[in-house]
Amino acid sequence: MGGAKHNKDHKVKQRATKFPDKLTDLEKNKRKQKQKADANPALAVSKLATNNVCRERRAAAGSSKSFA
Repeated sequence: MGGAKHNKDHKVKQRATKFPDKLTDLEKNKRKQKQKADANPALAVSKLATNNVCRERRAAAGSSKSFA
């Protein structure tokens, strides 16, 4: 009778299926945008103005697309 002996008291550790400390892609992008804005505030202000113009143009065209 060969084979491995199993210890019945041995508990197998289960892998965690979710990683609460791992950032999602959305969170990564938001963090990256904030860091860029902090590094170059003048560029961030001009980019915000450009984006707002685009948002207004989309709203006037009747688009339902929104990035809020």
